[in-house]
Amino acid sequence: VDGLVDRDSRNLTVIAGYEFNPIDNPLLNLEVRLSFSDEDVEVTSNDDTFNSLSPVDHETSRTLLQITNESIFSFGQVSNTLVAGLEIGTETREAPSEQAEGQNSTAAPSGDKDFAAVFLTNEMLIGDLILTPGLRYETQTITSQDNEFAGFGGPGPEDGEEFSDDGGSIGLSARYQLNDTFAVFGTAAYSENLPIFDDLRTFANGPEAEIFNKEKARSFEIGLNYAGESAFVEGDTLKFEVVAFQNALWSVTSYSGIDRIEIYGAEVEASYSHPTNWDVDVNAYLVRAEYATIVPDEVL
Repeated sequence: VDGLVDRDSRNLTVIAGYEFNPIDNPLLNLEVRLSFSDEDVEVTSNDDTFNSLSPVDHETSRTLLQITNESIFSFGQVSNTLVAGLEIGTETREAPSEQAEGQNSTAAPSGDKDFAAVFLTNEMLIGDLILTPGLRYETQTITSQDNEFAGFGGPGPEDGEEFSDDGGSIGLSARYQLNDTFAVFGTAAYSENLPIFDDLRTFANGPEAEIFNKEKARSFEIGLNYAGESAFVEGDTLKFEVVAFQNALWSVTSYSGIDRIEIYGAEVEASYSHPTNWDVDVNAYLVRAEYATIVPDEVL
């Protein structure tokens, strides 16, 4: 069958951590984690033609420092659980080309990436209402290395060419407990996904190529949740959840030639547990998607 590949992946991950959580200080619950990972992927294809899924072996190493702190406090009638964090890291990818010695494959352009991010979330309990706002800001610089080979789609950027970008995400989730069994909930979020190594090859269309922009998305969700006991017989448990959602993406870089995508639908989940130790789970969902080809950057 044309287009099948065998993928052999090996991953090494090392993590060192430190925690400091004094009992007498609810404002301090510090966690520091330093991690290193190295993934080596070997790909073998049954079709080695240039435009098919030809073998693209690649190795990716990543070093990440994460610092987070959780603070618990009250302000008036509001109970807060505040989490603040910082991430700093580097990532390197190499994907030797079979067509050009000393160059990376056109299917997996590579280089170095330096990145940093800060984030903040706060779970606020106000009676039967829970509000959780969240913020994240990140910045990165991708440096191209060994991508100048003029393969399919034209040459990539020169060695040492840097592409810097930054972006942010903001979101709010809410949950209100109507009574002992019913609750309503919802979320609204906006996010920006920064370019990845694969986007380096869009340099063939010029350094201002639209596809090298950050991908943007917004999402909405609203739902109803039920959790009750002794619904039909003494000691049983019944749970169900109904959710409707709508997601929109624009300045899309995940798919070639696509600028905007809209996904919307609904999902139902239900479970029932009988005291005689038998259970039933039911899930159903309906999803519809629409897309538009490349047009000037605008919100759906």
